[in-house]
Amino acid sequence: MKKKKGLDFQNFKLNKKGNVLVEVLIILVVLFILGIVALVMNKTQIDLNVDVQNDTSLSNESRALMQTNTDQMPILFDNIFIFILVGCWILALVAAALTDSNYIFLAIMILALVIVLIVGGILANSYEEFRSDSDISTVAALYPKINFIFEHIGIVITIMGGTILLALFAKRQF
Repeated sequence: MKKKKGLDFQNFKLNKKGNVLVEVLIILVVLFILGIVALVMNKTQIDLNVDVQNDTSLSNESRALMQTNTDQMPILFDNIFIFILVGCWILALVAAALTDSNYIFLAIMILALVIVLIVGGILANSYEEFRSDSDISTVAALYPKINFIFEHIGIVITIMGGTILLALFAKRQF
């Protein structure tokens, strides 16, 4: 019998049981990096905007455009951060739903969730320390959603990890 080309969606279960909560850890690291990059980029944008506004050789239209871009950057990155958070969470839920699991691994996964909580706390403290720097603190105030997520990272990790564990272990076996 010839094997069909393409994906076999009837047997599309993943067999990597240990990677589900590692995905939460990867999501945290990606969000941490995105938060730091957003703050640094906005600080650079603000400094550049000051130089552009003081440059009289540029047209008023150019200065107005630069000011508009500088004003809209925090809103854009704040919303991109939430979009990536929710999108990665949904992808992790789908991956968990497609993963074959055994209830024996539940205790290991709960322990892994505790480890992810500890790492998330470390990342939140690092973000808070970076955010409280005198040069960055005024810029960080422009990002309420990013700040809220990192201030409540324990709750976010618990909800994300709990729903992923629920998707992993509470599904029907087909």
